[in-house]
Amino acid sequence: MKKRILIYFKEHPLRFAFLVLNLFLFILGEIFIFQASRWDSVLTSQHAAERWAGDSEISFSQFTCLIPKSEQISVSDVYALRLALIGKLEEASLDTSLNSGLWTDAWSTDSTVTVSSDLGNGKVELIAVGENFFQFHPLTLLSGNLLSPDDFSPDRVVLDEETAWLLFGSSDVQGMSLTIDEKPFVVAGVVAKDDDFASNSTGRSDMQIFMPYDTWAALHADEEDAESVGITCYELILADPVKNFAYNALTEKFPVEDALIIQNTGRFSFSSLFNVLKAYGTRSMQTAPVAFPDWENAARSVEDCASLALFGGLVLLFLPGICILVTVISVLVFSYRKLDREILPESRERLDDAVRARQRVRLERMNREQNDSGQTGSAASSEQKNN
Repeated sequence: MKKRILIYFKEHPLRFAFLVLNLFLFILGEIFIFQASRWDSVLTSQHAAERWAGDSEISFSQFTCLIPKSEQISVSDVYALRLALIGKLEEASLDTSLNSGLWTDAWSTDSTVTVSSDLGNGKVELIAVGENFFQFHPLTLLSGNLLSPDDFSPDRVVLDEETAWLLFGSSDVQGMSLTIDEKPFVVAGVVAKDDDFASNSTGRSDMQIFMPYDTWAALHADEEDAESVGITCYELILADPVKNFAYNALTEKFPVEDALIIQNTGRFSFSSLFNVLKAYGTRSMQTAPVAFPDWENAARSVEDCASLALFGGLVLLFLPGICILVTVISVLVFSYRKLDREILPESRERLDDAVRARQRVRLERMNREQNDSGQTGSAASSEQKNN
């Protein structure tokens, strides 16, 4: 069999080349599709729900809510939203006690500030963060500590590595003093920025400082532009016992109607990537009145790359798929013709032979029975004559 195949392809080199081309396209298409399913692995900020869930049997969903500057919310709005979501969890008969772990959240806003120390100064991007911000954005800690809800020192800030080198010429600067807009603060820790291709492609060049949101809001509480420190990004991880429970609960209870609510969980599934492809022409248009933070810009960049990889994989699989389809149809047509011309006639002939054989056996049996009855009748007549 193997020798016959080799002889066949030797006699038909073009068919052999076509087969090799199809195999190559098939393998390349599979690689593209596999890559599309793995693009999101570079973004740790998109997998907070998975980290939060751990070994829990309950499913969780992660959301990012981007809020227009004109409608930014306060911490009291967040607390009211929490109570509303807890009510939804209770309606679903879930345990909402303090340590149930059915939800966690974070919030942030950003601004530009002037920082200085004895060794340097400059303008940097300030991100005022609340609650479990670093649960959602697990930046690599180079020294010191991150900010947490249990931090009782409002004057502590976290620097990124570039800012630490600008101000102190080192990344090991825990406990060092600096000023932000001429107000004194202490370095809690130093982090490294995300160094993946997507984060680097967002055009982000600003150095960054992370400050507790309550501290930032208190600094501007007496200013006329106090509204400028409102929350513009709210992030949530919520138990999702049934499909779309968490999304429906959040969209129903969120206090800002024009907010852009993004479901991070599942946004890189094939079905979601197909939706990205369908909206590719209008996707780059900024129609929502919100500003995308760096992590959302990076996620959208990865969505674009993953959707293009999926599209490329499907295109590459198109020719092998057509060839397989044509081959299957050809085999079915050939099988049908062989069945109709050879197998069925032979089967019909064998069936007819079997029917005729059975009819012959039946006729022979009937003849024997008739002969036997005739002989019995003759014998009875002869006996009567003799009597």
